[in-house]
Formats: sequence, C-alpha cells, structure tokens
Amino acid sequence: MNRLQMKRQQDPAFFPSVQIMPAITDEGKLLIGDVHSLNLEILQRENVKAIVSCSKECDCRSKLGEYAKEVRIFQINIRDTPADNIGKYFDDAFSFIQRGRKEGAVLVQCMAGISR
Repeated sequence: MNRLQMKRQQDPAFFPSVQIMPAITDEGKLLIGDVHSLNLEILQRENVKAIVSCSKECDCRSKLGEYAKEVRIFQINIRDTPADNIGKYFDDAFSFIQRGRKEGAVLVQCMAGISR
C-alpha cells in the first residue's frame, strides 16, 4: 500500500480521523483528527505518543489531564480558519512529527478539521 494513501479508521468513535501514514517497522502511524480525537481511550489504543495541536480554541493539555504528561505536545496557537497561515509552522511541525513517529503514533488535531 502506498504510504501516503489515506485509509479511514474502522472505529466509528475515531471518525472523522484518518490514518495518513501507517506504522512501519521503526516508525509509528500518523493520524489526523478533530477535537473529538483527544479521547483517552483512542489515544491509548492507537499508542499516540505525540500530538500536534493546531488550535487556539482547544487547550490540549487541560483536555487530556494527567495523560498530557505521557505524551509530547506541540501546540500551534492559530485559529482554525482558512484565513490563518499555518504554513509558517510546517518545518517545526514536520520535525516534531518525524521524532514522534519513532516513539509511537502521532496525532495531528485541530478543532474542526480545517487547520490539520
């Protein structure tokens, strides 16, 4: 399967999150999701070890509570609108994702699915 081929998760609790890069021998999956993907059961089941949160509206750490201590979080404080320029964060986010995939899965999330 093409590593960039999108594959929808079968679990309805994970909708509308999408797996965009499957786990390979030495790297974890890359997942994208909205605010509902910050669900402890899902994060633990998917072995999420790092989160890129693209939102001013969602405080990822407070939403995760104690679990926030178990994952690395890269917070991008932008509004989840098409008018905000997320491109200026790509290089730092890419580096964070690459490091995170060596530890487990990485979730890239935002409020509604615009910024991710």
